[in-house]
Amino acid sequence: MARTSDGPHAIHARQLTKTYTSPRKLTRLLTRLPAFTAIDQIDLAVAPGQVFGLLGLNGAGKTTLVRMLCGLLLPTSGAAQVLGYDVLREGARIRRSVGLASGEERSFSWRLSARRNLLFFAELHGMPAAPARARVEQLIAMLGLAIAGERPVGSFSSGMRQKLALARALLHTPALLFLDEPTRGLDLRASDELLTWIGDDLVARHGTTVFLTTHQMQEAQRLCTTVAILHYGRIRATGSPSQLYAGLGLAHRYTIRLAGPPPALPEPLRQRLPDLVVTGDAAASLLTFREQCGALNALLEYLTTAGHVICEISVVPPALEEVFRHYTKTLGPDGAAPEPQPEVRR
Repeated sequence: MARTSDGPHAIHARQLTKTYTSPRKLTRLLTRLPAFTAIDQIDLAVAPGQVFGLLGLNGAGKTTLVRMLCGLLLPTSGAAQVLGYDVLREGARIRRSVGLASGEERSFSWRLSARRNLLFFAELHGMPAAPARARVEQLIAMLGLAIAGERPVGSFSSGMRQKLALARALLHTPALLFLDEPTRGLDLRASDELLTWIGDDLVARHGTTVFLTTHQMQEAQRLCTTVAILHYGRIRATGSPSQLYAGLGLAHRYTIRLAGPPPALPEPLRQRLPDLVVTGDAAASLLTFREQCGALNALLEYLTTAGHVICEISVVPPALEEVFRHYTKTLGPDGAAPEPQPEVRR
């Protein structure tokens, strides 16, 4: 039976590193090819019962990190515990205890039906026949695949195959589920349905811990309690979205539309809104700014007292895109162009 966590953590990594070197047989031919560090001294702590988002550009090292945490790839150095198991010594136990669903799912037999595929994987997990059949039926119904359960997987749409991959990952009811870019290739409707199911059912109702890797900021902002930004193998920032916004001084952006010409704001009020932009003409005007320490209330009080007619107030909250761009704007870890990452087969 799997342990539930490493103390308060479902995942706890310290200085975790993965470096790729040339095979010994090719050393003489490739003496000038340097080692490539895909994951560089990562510290990570994931609390149970949440969606933890790992954000990064393509090639940032997300898949390499997931493979190490799933016990599929040994780290070069450092340490990590997943559900209390050590990634160096207990990889087999980790693989039996976690679930993994990837956006590039290729492990199904396309000639077999969805139901037969799932029963095959249940047998690989060592599940007895009767409980396996019951679990397969439960997952097929839960994910909306009941009608297509007897169809060959080769006839499935991308969204249906993604749901089937989730069903396979959930067969043994893992406490921790890794989702590696699960909405890749899905249309808007299929992506929305999948994300809703993850947040509302998998996490909220069943308490599953989800480790989500993505470069789609919208789905991370929608689902994740905590996010980490990975850039060329290094964690650049970790925290809740609100903590990351606050760390960069990001705030809600307001737009106030007034009837009539732009107001003549007193200088003390303008100083409280250093990024204020005022535009307009004699018929209407717009004031756009970021909220800073109650400046919105002061501005509204002044406009009302001065007799200005406020027609509309709109607000745009800060977005993870702004945080992501800030921490991924350099070319590499030291501002230099990085070496290309070698292909790692899944």
